[in-house]
Amino acid sequence: MHEAEPKTAARISRILLPALLVVGLSGCRMNEAVYHRDGTPIKRGTLMSVVEELDERYASVDSVAVRLNVTLLDTDKNKEHPLLGAYLGDKDGNMRLRITAPSNHLVLDMGRHGDIVEVYVARKDRYYRGKVADLMNNQSQLSLLAHAGGARDLFFPRAWTPNAVERRIIYGNGREMISVIEKPSFIRRRSRRLSIAPEAAAVEKMEVNDRYGRELGAICYADYHFPSAEAEPILVGYPPPKDSSTTPYPGRIILCPHNVPFRLVMDVAEIAFNLPIAPDKFEVPQPENTKVLDLGPALKRSGSLWE
Repeated sequence: MHEAEPKTAARISRILLPALLVVGLSGCRMNEAVYHRDGTPIKRGTLMSVVEELDERYASVDSVAVRLNVTLLDTDKNKEHPLLGAYLGDKDGNMRLRITAPSNHLVLDMGRHGDIVEVYVARKDRYYRGKVADLMNNQSQLSLLAHAGGARDLFFPRAWTPNAVERRIIYGNGREMISVIEKPSFIRRRSRRLSIAPEAAAVEKMEVNDRYGRELGAICYADYHFPSAEAEPILVGYPPPKDSSTTPYPGRIILCPHNVPFRLVMDVAEIAFNLPIAPDKFEVPQPENTKVLDLGPALKRSGSLWE
């Protein structure tokens, strides 16, 4: 092992966390209508069928287990860093994400169970604990995935949110785009906008806004797989997935936080759905000789956990 590898892992971890922190907030409430921009309801047809298929796909998956090949792109310096990742998540938003360097040095370990978020940043040997609300109520680099990073939203985006009141359609850049409208106060605001692929029931891009209408960033999707029952995606070491062997999924997910020069490209190496996951798998154990630091104040001070 080269002595430079731990230093490389440490350097990557300084810039990686904003694109990595994944906190799932999911909901299954269905909308009764989809509207044009002028407010008239869309007739049941091709686009409505796509919307319904996205809803059904989202609801069909109770858990996700993924092995990832990860590339961190620095768009300012035109550099990229190869990494490895493993992700577990369920329909309730519980999740665990471990990111390592190719040398197997840990970069980051984070998880959510219930309303608790735990993060271990290996470079600083610091262990943070906080609540989901610490991320949802914070305008930081972590906000994108706090709003749209649960297992269902991250891998199976849909045109709806737990607090949505309607969906509206516009057409631009050769794509049909579905805006999801929430009403957090007396003013209605867009919480997300999905760009639909022209020839498939697939989302190409999901733009995310917070409850104040501020732009948080976008999640882009590509390389969709539409597996058949004869070609099931199976994660090594797990039994075959149940009742979802034909579930389409994106082979590539790109996280693009707003006003941040880093892009995290996650390529699916292996994936499995609807596996039983023990609750303790979502917990990040506190390393020896570390203190529990409060995640909320750390975010309020700098918007990231290493500056």
